[in-house]
Amino acid sequence: MDILKRILYLLIDTSLEEVLNGIIKKLPFALSEVVIYSGKNRVLDFSYLNPISTHLEIELNDKQNDLGTDSGNGIWQLSMDYLFRKSLKFSFNYLIDELVLDKVQRDANKNNEGGYSFKILYSSNNLSKHNLSSFYFSTIKIGTNTFRHEDGNNNFVARGKPLGWNHGSDGRESKFGLNLYNDSINMLINGSLGKRDLGTNSLTENSYSPYVNYFSNPFPSGDFRRIFFLQLGVQWWYKPYLSFVIKFDHEKVEKHDNQNKFEAGFDIYFPLKTKI
Repeated sequence: MDILKRILYLLIDTSLEEVLNGIIKKLPFALSEVVIYSGKNRVLDFSYLNPISTHLEIELNDKQNDLGTDSGNGIWQLSMDYLFRKSLKFSFNYLIDELVLDKVQRDANKNNEGGYSFKILYSSNNLSKHNLSSFYFSTIKIGTNTFRHEDGNNNFVARGKPLGWNHGSDGRESKFGLNLYNDSINMLINGSLGKRDLGTNSLTENSYSPYVNYFSNPFPSGDFRRIFFLQLGVQWWYKPYLSFVIKFDHEKVEKHDNQNKFEAGFDIYFPLKTKI
């Protein structure tokens, strides 16, 4: 009887190990840190290139070329993807900007800051062999003070435009979308429909202002805008290196006038073939 139990346990462990290995192979994940730093006459800081250090360890041990603990703005991100049966894909990102661990901070009503995004996408060519279609749902949330720093010059902004989500921070969005591509005529058609809430503290407004505090407040902040939107786009490749693009955006902003935007243009590039 003991021998049978051992054989059974061995079979269970082996099967479980095979299942876990199969999931791990299809579930790539990554953990990354991104640091923004600035300062007058501050050149490339080689201390941040250490692959086994974090910006906190570098600053607390005065390894950077601008000493102190407020000279850099860092975030951490966990990313995961899972492909199910070659047609269904799940994507998830979790962002940590400010993490409250101490009881003293929690008692002081301080709040975690960060964000997350999730997307589920289904793709197929069931319409015809020349058509590839995909349908998706996505949602994203970025905290009120996420990407901001006590030194506003270290905000996640480049030339007045936010890095990351193109709507900055202090907002959330959910949408449904589709993409249709026909390889016989080299045309891509896409569209999306959704809802977006944007607070008054977004990085798109006052891009270089520092954060005030990390106390818990209603989200999104202030008299936020509630937006229902529709986006349509067409791209046609006349040649592999030349395409024409048309985009149309319609936004219905609660308590405000509707907004429409139409764009048309072309994309051209010249490939360089080089041998190394």
